[in-house]
Amino acid sequence: MKVAIERTALEQEPAMMLGRVLDRPLHFEPETDDTTSGSALRRSLGILTAELAEPDSLMALPATAERLSRLAMAGMLVSHRHNYSDQLGAKTGDSNPRAIRRVTMAIEEDPMKFRTVGQIAHAAGLSARALEVGFRRHVGVPPVRYLRQIRRARRAPGGRPPRR
Repeated sequence: MKVAIERTALEQEPAMMLGRVLDRPLHFEPETDDTTSGSALRRSLGILTAELAEPDSLMALPATAERLSRLAMAGMLVSHRHNYSDQLGAKTGDSNPRAIRRVTMAIEEDPMKFRTVGQIAHAAGLSARALEVGFRRHVGVPPVRYLRQIRRARRAPGGRPPRR
């Protein structure tokens, strides 16, 4: 079976999987990852192949066809080493305390710079979910609540951020 994947779509997939904008272009290593040997890609292509064989295929519906093609791209991203492999392989529950510390300092420095969880996650270099988990684990509150606390503290007399 021969499969063609648009480069633009493939480059957008890791950003969607990570929940943030990529800071550099996607670059694959020349060899396949020996730990997976392409098994995730084979399985995802197997699902696509089976679906294409069905007379009432989900591929006939644009919304489901897009999701199935994203499954194939995710299989490729998991099966072949690239510059985002380590980040995609990290468990959602894993949080980076240094990234959390760095972004809390950025919030304390300029709380008006951030308006959304996505902006905070991008500054931390984490997905929105990993940011949420990291803030709950290391700060004790969700990121938006922390941002509000800092803004409130700045407006209060004395203008000092709350202690963690």
